[in-house]
Amino acid sequence: MARSFNGTTDELAATVTLSSTVVAPVSAMVWANNGVAAAGLRIALMLRNASLQLYMRVGGLASNTMEFGYWNGSSDHRVASGTTMTVGTWYCFVGTYDGTTYRIYTNGGTPATAADATGPSFAPLNEDIGYQDDTGSRFWNGSIAEVAWWNVVLTSLEASALAAGVRARDVRPSALRNWWPLDGLTTPEPDLWGAFSGSGKANLTATGTASAFGPPLTLFTPPPAMGGIFPVSLPPPFTLMPQIVT
Repeated sequence: MARSFNGTTDELAATVTLSSTVVAPVSAMVWANNGVAAAGLRIALMLRNASLQLYMRVGGLASNTMEFGYWNGSSDHRVASGTTMTVGTWYCFVGTYDGTTYRIYTNGGTPATAADATGPSFAPLNEDIGYQDDTGSRFWNGSIAEVAWWNVVLTSLEASALAAGVRARDVRPSALRNWWPLDGLTTPEPDLWGAFSGSGKANLTATGTASAFGPPLTLFTPPPAMGGIFPVSLPPPFTLMPQIVT
């Protein structure tokens, strides 16, 4: 399942000061389905504190192309995927920053890269999905699912696993900070990892949005271990509704 956004008023937001600082190394992911072929910024994920922002968005450098980056209050530091999203198609984007280079993987493929020594360093106060709350605009049009961030740089193998449908909780769980599956079944939309990680539980209050068919995610049991991606043991299981496999 997923959440759909109408592009004008729908949003998910939390105001929780996380104890986990967004600083290199850092990674984030989102499954995104773009509903329109149009110009303009549209936010998929934003972790924000005052004027500092870590984001996943389309429309900054090119329409309908996802970017992963950081706004330091005066300038953008980012990398663009280089892939123009086809309307109505699900994509898995994984962004990483190691202190020198921004990377973004599209569906687990070879990442686009951008060398940049300026990276984030802040504790998020606002967690936004589907819009940018300090502007009250830049609404997503389409659907979003499986949003998460880690305080490590995920590997190409891990990005490929996520694109293959592995849940965020099963990839480097010891470094996972917050995870919003966005199953679209309850409001607030739960953060299923913040309390466990100590980052801070950031449940998202919904304004509008609706339940929607989601990307092809795996169900409850992770695939066989590949290169140490999956943990030997997991924290107590959460009850999740099955995803729709297309």
